This record gives sequence, C-alpha cells and structure tokens, in this order.
Amino acid sequence: MSGTVITTVLRLSYTYSAPYRIADFNGGVQPQFRTSAKRTNMDFSANFRVNDNVTVSFDATNILDSRQREYAGTGAINELLFPTSLSRFDRTFSLGARFKL
Repeated sequence: MSGTVITTVLRLSYTYSAPYRIADFNGGVQPQFRTSAKRTNMDFSANFRVNDNVTVSFDATNILDSRQREYAGTGAINELLFPTSLSRFDRTFSLGARFKL
C-alpha cells in the first residue's frame, strides 16, 4: 500500500412532522379529540476511517432540542388553551472508535 487514505462519511438528517390527530376522548369533553403539534428534529453523524483497522465516529441526536406537544382540538388557539402533554427528548452527543485486529 502506498499511503493511507482517510475516508469520511457525513450524514445530516432533518425531519418535520405536521400536526396530526392522535386519539378521541370519551364523550362529554369539548373538544373531543387530541392533536399532536408540529415537530422538527435534526441529527448528525460523522465516520472517519483512519486506516483499514481504525474508524472513529461522532453522533449528535436531537440537535434542535425539540419537544412533542399534544393538545385537545385543532388550531393554534386550542394549542394554547388545551394542552394535554409535553414530552422532551434528550439531546445526546457520542464519540466512538472501532478497532479491527
């Protein structure tokens, strides 16, 4: 072999989820269904192949620190007036190395 070539693979992922209907409430409650608010998410990963035996990787998930909001009914006013739950997803960063013997 004549020299080492470093191979790099980069990946950036962005997702957007529009509001959608989750479930119906049992009768008697107005509004009578639950909606998930819009949500965005971004992840990043990088892999560096240093040589035939060593690969170093870096991963970042939920870079935008997004949250999932749910509310009763539909529309912006119901999102403010009738929240039902809020879920927070962890933002994580990890570094790894793989060695082949």
